[in-house]
Amino acid sequence: MSMTQVAELAGVSQATVSRVVEGSPKVSEATRLKVERAMKEIGYVPSPPRRRRRRSRKQDGLSGSKVKLIAVLVTEHSLERHPGFVLKMFRGAREAAEREGISVWLGNIRDEKDVTAMVKAVDADGVLLAGVESLPGISRQSIGRPVVWLTSHADAGADAILPGNEAAGKMAADYLLGRDHQNLAFLNVDDLNPSYQARGEAFVRSAKTGASKIHQVTFTGYCSVDEEQSLSQLDERVKEAVKKLLAAKPRATGLFVPSDLMTALVYRELNRCGVKPGKDIDIISCDNEEAYLTGLSPRPATIDIAGEERGRRAVYELLVQSRFPEEQRPVQLTVEPQLVVRE
Repeated sequence: MSMTQVAELAGVSQATVSRVVEGSPKVSEATRLKVERAMKEIGYVPSPPRRRRRRSRKQDGLSGSKVKLIAVLVTEHSLERHPGFVLKMFRGAREAAEREGISVWLGNIRDEKDVTAMVKAVDADGVLLAGVESLPGISRQSIGRPVVWLTSHADAGADAILPGNEAAGKMAADYLLGRDHQNLAFLNVDDLNPSYQARGEAFVRSAKTGASKIHQVTFTGYCSVDEEQSLSQLDERVKEAVKKLLAAKPRATGLFVPSDLMTALVYRELNRCGVKPGKDIDIISCDNEEAYLTGLSPRPATIDIAGEERGRRAVYELLVQSRFPEEQRPVQLTVEPQLVVRE
């Protein structure tokens, strides 16, 4: 039995279940009783809290941390494609850091050498990393600083605050099925992005339980980091993908696109082909990046992957690393996404 099942039965978020398990005072008595009843009904027994979770804030000594500057380092691909996510993540990290009297610095990186050079240049006491590219040479041991990842990343041994990609895929399927669509499609033109892969796989698994036909429209290949060439390639791939989508029989009436950037391009191509988004095909997107959603009419539903909350939690985990460097067991937490619908 899982915490996700408890959350579904109780009608609350996974984060709320976690707060009940940890005895957080921020949960109302009515909600706590509802969650406890759900746990009892399905026989869910939470794991004992880890030592670092049992400490109080005072015991952790986080308010007196020696960390004075945190470097938030983002790979070029992520910064160019997803500035909205980067801004939310940075805003959350800065908010949490400022409460502790800590400064936050934002930098753009290409490889492991950039990370090392920037950490030394600004004399950072800790590092938050974001980007779809893996940087296998970077760890708290290699740079001598606490390190926490904010995105899906290949090194399973790293501390990370991750987006709920599987939950987002399931949420997209539930949304479309709940609107009575039976012919669904998943369109992805950058399937080497691990987040998009996870979202698509979870969408297909969930959609198959209620849809009569699932179309998967994907392209294999990774776009260049060069911004102008990259976006041009992406646009061409979207044109080919939409052509395949519209040619499939029966035609899909519900579509999940795993990023708002892709969705904006899909809208343009569908309109060019005489297919009206929101009327001829219902679309749900992901990331909740305002820059890409503004101007889309009708505005699609999207899934917010909680950038600000992940930034805040990453700062806390980094401070725990700094305070207790002897604890080598990695922490990987997933933050619950949220559905955003604007009629």
